[in-house]
Amino acid sequence: MLDSANNPLTLARFELKRFRGFLPRIALVFILLIPLLYGCIYLAGNWDPYGRLDQVPVAVVNHDEPTTVNDKRVAAGEDFVASLHREATFKFLDTDDADAAAGLQEGRYYLVITVPKDFSTDLVSGQGDDPQRAKIMLQRNDANGFVIGTITNSAQTSIAKAIDETAVRSYFEAVFANLATIREGMDAAADGAGKLDAGLATAHEGSTQLRAGAGKAADGADALASGASRLNAGAITARDGANQLASGLDQLHAGAGTLASGSAQVAGGTQQVADTVDPVLTVAAEKLPGAEQRVKAASERINTVAGKLATGSGSISAQTKAAVADADALIAAHPELAGDPAMQRLRNALDRTNTTAGAIDADVKAAASDVSAANTAIQGAGDLAAKARDAKAKVDQLNSGAHQVSSGAAQLRDGLGTAAPSAHTLATGLGTLADGASQLNSGATELAAGNRQLAGGSATLDDGLAQLATGAHELSTRLADGAAKLPHLTDDETDRAVQVLSAPVDVTMEVENPAHVYGRGLAPMFFSIALWVLGISAFFLVRPITGRVIAGRANDVRIAITAWLPLAGISVIAGWLMLAAAWIGLGLDPVHPWLMIGMVTLVSLAFSSVAHLLRTSLGLVATAAMLIVLILQLSSSGGTYPPELLPPFFSTIGHVMPMTYTIDAFRITISGGLMTKLARDAILMVVLLVSCLALLVLVVHRRRQFTEKDLHPPFG
Repeated sequence: MLDSANNPLTLARFELKRFRGFLPRIALVFILLIPLLYGCIYLAGNWDPYGRLDQVPVAVVNHDEPTTVNDKRVAAGEDFVASLHREATFKFLDTDDADAAAGLQEGRYYLVITVPKDFSTDLVSGQGDDPQRAKIMLQRNDANGFVIGTITNSAQTSIAKAIDETAVRSYFEAVFANLATIREGMDAAADGAGKLDAGLATAHEGSTQLRAGAGKAADGADALASGASRLNAGAITARDGANQLASGLDQLHAGAGTLASGSAQVAGGTQQVADTVDPVLTVAAEKLPGAEQRVKAASERINTVAGKLATGSGSISAQTKAAVADADALIAAHPELAGDPAMQRLRNALDRTNTTAGAIDADVKAAASDVSAANTAIQGAGDLAAKARDAKAKVDQLNSGAHQVSSGAAQLRDGLGTAAPSAHTLATGLGTLADGASQLNSGATELAAGNRQLAGGSATLDDGLAQLATGAHELSTRLADGAAKLPHLTDDETDRAVQVLSAPVDVTMEVENPAHVYGRGLAPMFFSIALWVLGISAFFLVRPITGRVIAGRANDVRIAITAWLPLAGISVIAGWLMLAAAWIGLGLDPVHPWLMIGMVTLVSLAFSSVAHLLRTSLGLVATAAMLIVLILQLSSSGGTYPPELLPPFFSTIGHVMPMTYTIDAFRITISGGLMTKLARDAILMVVLLVSCLALLVLVVHRRRQFTEKDLHPPFG
């Protein structure tokens, strides 16, 4: 009988038999349900609070006034509100300012979102010169609950994202709307540049011709100056000959007078007439033919010069007028040359040359007329020389023709009187011709200098136009290439491009060992707390150890184990009930179900051993100690916040708190994780269990050493 009484299992059954009757059994059931009530019911209330955010009322007040950009209506406020209703993160309710303010104060709304009237205008202001940041006002009232305030505060990120997408969408809609206009403008610019290229190419050809013509004009002006110089020299020579002719005619006229006055004596003596007339006739015969030839040559030469310089399209005046017309045409074709100093000097020089050329034309024509008259006159003198030769030949006939000689002498005198003034006129005209030729030489020299300046300017113009033509061709090519690179999108392609560019990145997160809902993340902490609280509350009904067991003859180990087994059994069963309720009722569905069952069993045994050790050694004070340790564990075990976020004291003591490792173990068995960490946590729980039971044996051993006081109770 004593042996059976000393059997630990028998003693444990005896302890449990105390729970006879309805109330004791109800109390035992309550103890078994404590982990379920604490862990599962509280966990159920917090299982998925974020899953019902769409039931949280949030007021939306839209004051936005749509605007127009590039003839397109932009209603960003309407788009933003539509996106809120589409995403339905909260229960968004459209209302006005008064209702929103009253609802926030009364608790009907937990958040108020206000869109200002200039929202659309500010969003598209980035396309102008004064960009503005668009604003959205959020209001909350923490008097309605701080936690709900922090939850609604998270809406700021999603709202900002929706605003950014709306803003970027509006911007890119405007950008793509402008692409067609930009492309058309670039096409038109490319066409214009092509026409400019063609025009400059034509202008370059003209400037090349001008450059060559200016060079030829300069050469022609040099030749004109050289010819004018020769004309001047010839005119001077002709003038000198004309002066000699006039002097000879004067002498001939005097001799003719003498001949006329002495004709009366001719009849008196043929020998005397022959002696007197022969020298005169000899001089006339010798001088007049030479003068005739010189005057004739001068007439031909001056007529040739006049034909070249003073008449027709080849005249100096015609050429200078043509040069003036060409310069005016060049300035008209290139207005930018009108202000060029070199062109102005060239134009003035051409005007002066044109004026001088007109004067030269007139002088040359007059000289040609005078020389022609002199030639006519001198040809008459040639006839007279022929008569003189005949007279000399017919000296023997003087006697018979004395009267005829007298008459001929009178005619000779009269003819020579007419020829002498003409010779003087010829000399004067040739002098004028020499002066005109000198002026022509000076003007032609200035014309040559101006033409050389024109040639230099036209060369510069030609080079510049060549560079402009090259640049215009490159501009046309680049504009055409740029226009070709601008996309030509259909309306559907534009919409797709706007959608992609307004939200160019899809941010995804890959979660390892996901907890899925809020409750799965809290379950490890709630399970640990529930099993720890069971160790505190169980001793309201269960005795840690009885005097009968202590007085038994079993060894200390068997007595300690016998005293702990009832609490251990209650803890394991209560833990299984808690796990079953969470699994079946809440859908906990651990990733490692058998490991979860094993860890709940191990933690129940370990925590019950801690509770039994403290209650056996400290008595009623153990309840307070268990509560203090529970509070420390709640603050340091990392059930809600990671250790890195805790104050240094709590993060330090967390390393020695049992719940730190039970929470970690439950997380791994529920959601997955490193098996090495789970093994570590299980080993630590085994160490805790064995250590507490070993200490319990020591406590039992000490309590079995009775003193006299123990044998005489106060009320014995």
